[in-house]
Amino acid sequence: MLVILVVTKKIYSSTVLVLGIVQFVEALAFFLPQSYFPMYITSLGASVASVGIFVSAFSLSFVVLSPVIGRLVDRIGGKKLILWALAGDFVFGILTGLAPTWHWLLVIRLLDGAVSATSTLAAEVLLIGSVPASRRGETVGFTSACAMAGRWVGPIFGGTIQLVSKSFGLSLVNSYRIPYIVDSVLAVFAFALVSWKASESKTKAVTNNAASKAEKGKMKFTTSMIFMMFFAFTYGGALGLTMILSALLYYDKFGVEPFTIGAILSATGFIGFGASWVAGRISDYLGRKPVLALGEGIGRVMGFLLPLMPSFNMTALCHLFRKAGFSISRPATDALKADIAPSEHRGQYFGFYQTAYMVGDVAFPVIGTYLYFTYVAETFNLAGFSIPGYAIPYFLSSLLGLIGLITVLIFVKPQIHEDKAS
Repeated sequence: MLVILVVTKKIYSSTVLVLGIVQFVEALAFFLPQSYFPMYITSLGASVASVGIFVSAFSLSFVVLSPVIGRLVDRIGGKKLILWALAGDFVFGILTGLAPTWHWLLVIRLLDGAVSATSTLAAEVLLIGSVPASRRGETVGFTSACAMAGRWVGPIFGGTIQLVSKSFGLSLVNSYRIPYIVDSVLAVFAFALVSWKASESKTKAVTNNAASKAEKGKMKFTTSMIFMMFFAFTYGGALGLTMILSALLYYDKFGVEPFTIGAILSATGFIGFGASWVAGRISDYLGRKPVLALGEGIGRVMGFLLPLMPSFNMTALCHLFRKAGFSISRPATDALKADIAPSEHRGQYFGFYQTAYMVGDVAFPVIGTYLYFTYVAETFNLAGFSIPGYAIPYFLSSLLGLIGLITVLIFVKPQIHEDKAS
């Protein structure tokens, strides 16, 4: 590890390190209420059946606003928008913790989704513009690893604060509010770091005059850009098909308790942390497509096998390999997306890409849960093999993911757009 850091330290500028921290804070904030968010909603008067609406409201902002936000990033720069988004995180974090009714909370979630979309896109564009094209994979892997760390810490951090708050005599509903207030403090910390240490790339000359601004409205989609967006849709859809089914599968098939399920999910995150960072660097040397194919191939094969495993241990092992595969492919995917996006339209293209991903991610969970609950008790005979009904969403997920992968390998032509120093 020491040797790696010595060799690569030149790309880990203050901007890159700060963006890693921002990714950690944003992921932590998103996953902070994971262990109690449904209870917080119902404590404000909402029904259990409406919990999904709050998730969809957050995602809807991503779907609708990402292209617009991406274009704004191209116009005014990533740093300014990150600062605005972090200021929004502070405000909406406070408001989430103070929401008097579920109606207000729903509106806040919708607005908070717009803030999160702004932060995500602005940070991605600022990161890509801050490093050489030949090292994009490694830096994307680094920030992805930071985000994964936030995903692990978030539920534990939020749950701990909630329990401590309750032990000090707060009511149950008020104990749910405190973690959001703490999260707002972290947003202030991230704001200070970005303001102090992050800097806009010196290569960003496209905002210097009105002519270049006008040119930004004329982005043309190449074949590679279109098929990368199709891949984003299939990836989001494949993820959505099984996103909330893992806990159900472990519980229904093996009777595993929630604590053990949580431990498995945390372990998969730990595996992904190291795999993402290393795979990103490898993609800089071997190319994006080989690493993408390796990671996606492992993940999709494990997706076919996971629901067929006869024991809890073998299922958990498939789950670990599946997560490792996706962690391997993620930095290569993001770096390839950046390679084919023209630098002057990078934010706008990233916005459309994010929208394509979120459309799949929002639409397919409904399909996945419907198929699971409809066929969970059924068994099908396929070429002499008995296939349990609960495997159907996993099969469709892997098939959809493989279709997306094949289109990338065939139709996407790497064309690195290197920012030119002004």
